[in-house]
Amino acid sequence: MSDWITIFAIVIIVIAFVEELIYYIWNRYLYGKKEKRQRRWLQKLVLWISRIKKKRVQEPKSNITNDVDSP
Repeated sequence: MSDWITIFAIVIIVIAFVEELIYYIWNRYLYGKKEKRQRRWLQKLVLWISRIKKKRVQEPKSNITNDVDSP
């Protein structure tokens, strides 16, 4: 009995996987690659990395002023 339940569960999982695969391939065929979405994520990632690097490389504070009139 447990063999039949296991086989039935595996068949259901395989059917669901094949269905999702067909759906993915069909949408890719209709609409093409989603390069814009991938580029947006890549641009956000690059932006965050550049912000992190800028925070690490901060200029040290100095007491020197750039006033021309200061003695």
